[in-house]
Amino acid sequence: MTRSKKSNDFIVPIISILFAVASFFTGRYYENQIYTKDYDALNFENEQLKKERDSFRKKIKFLTDEDQRNLQLKYIDLLSENLEKARLFKADLLIHLIEDPEVRLKYSNYTQSLVRSDIKDKKNIESIELKGRFANTSYESRKEIERTNDNIIKIAKSKHNDANLSLTASDSLALEKFDKIEQEKLETKYNVYTEFISTLESLTKWYVLNNMQIEDYLGFHAKILEQYANDELRMKMNELFEVTKNGLIEKQTKESIEEVTEILNNELNNKLWCKAGSYILWKNIKCSVVKVLPSENKVILNLIDTENNKTIRDNIELKEKENIKIEELHATLVLTKIDYAGKTFLNQAGYFKLTD
Repeated sequence: MTRSKKSNDFIVPIISILFAVASFFTGRYYENQIYTKDYDALNFENEQLKKERDSFRKKIKFLTDEDQRNLQLKYIDLLSENLEKARLFKADLLIHLIEDPEVRLKYSNYTQSLVRSDIKDKKNIESIELKGRFANTSYESRKEIERTNDNIIKIAKSKHNDANLSLTASDSLALEKFDKIEQEKLETKYNVYTEFISTLESLTKWYVLNNMQIEDYLGFHAKILEQYANDELRMKMNELFEVTKNGLIEKQTKESIEEVTEILNNELNNKLWCKAGSYILWKNIKCSVVKVLPSENKVILNLIDTENNKTIRDNIELKEKENIKIEELHATLVLTKIDYAGKTFLNQAGYFKLTD
C-alpha cells in the first residue's frame, strides 16, 4: 500500500529554495555595496590626482628654464594619457632628466601613488618593480636635497662661530626651516620603524604572501626610502625587496628580514633627537622636552599618555648617560648625549633612547 503524500512534505524543499534565493540576492547586494564603496573611493582618489596634476601644471608655467619646463610638462602629460605600466616605465626613464631634486622627489612620490596592482596577477612583478624604482628615485632625490642643505647649514654655522661675520636673515630662515624638517622626521620615525618591524615579523610566519601583505610591505619600503633611510639601510632594504618580489618567504627572505630589523632596532636605540619645546612619540607616549641645559648636561622633560592626554610624570631631570626607570612604561629612559647640535643658540636639543 502506498503512503499518500502529506502537504507538509513540500515545506522543506520550498524553504531550502527560498534560502538559496535569499542567499544569492543577499550576496549580490553585499558585493554591489563593496563594489560601490570601492568605486566611490577610486573616483575620489581620481579627482584628487586630477587636482594634483593641475597644480603641477600651474607651477611648471613659471619655470624660467624652457627645456626643464617642456620636460616637466611632457612628464605630467605622459601620466595623464593613461596609467598603463608601459607609460609608467617611460616615466621612470624620463624623471631622471628633471634637474631640481625637490621637483623630482615630489613627482616620484606622486607617480608611486599611481602604480596599481593587478588583482588577477598573483605576483604583480611589474607593479612591484615600478614601486621599487620610484622608491629609489625618491631616496636619491632626498639625499641630494640633504647634501645641499648640509652645505647651507655648514656655511651658516661657520658664520655664527666667526666673530667678524653675522648670520643674515636668509641664513636664519634656512636654519629654522631645516631644523623644523629634521624635527618632524624624527617625531614620526620611531612609530614608522616600530610598525615596519612588526610588519616584517608578521611576514616571517607565512610561506606565501597575498597581495594585501605585499602592498603593506611595499608601502613601508617606499616611505622609509623617501624619508629616513641612510646608505646602509637602503642597501639592505633593496636586498630584501629583491627576495620578496616572488611573494615567497624562504630561508634567504627570513635572513634578509633579520638584517633589516637589526638595523632598524639599532637606529631606534642609538638616536632620537629632540629639541626643547618639541616632543618624541613612543607609541602612545609623548616625551615632551621642556628645557635643555647644556651647561649642566641635562634636560627637563614631561611624559604624557596621548590616549587620555594625562601626564604620566612631569619635570623629570635627566642627565647625560643617566638612566631613569619609568615604571608606567616598564622601560628605561636614557639621555645619550647633548651633542654640538644641542649647544647652539639655534638648537637646544638632545639625543634620547627608550629601552625595555
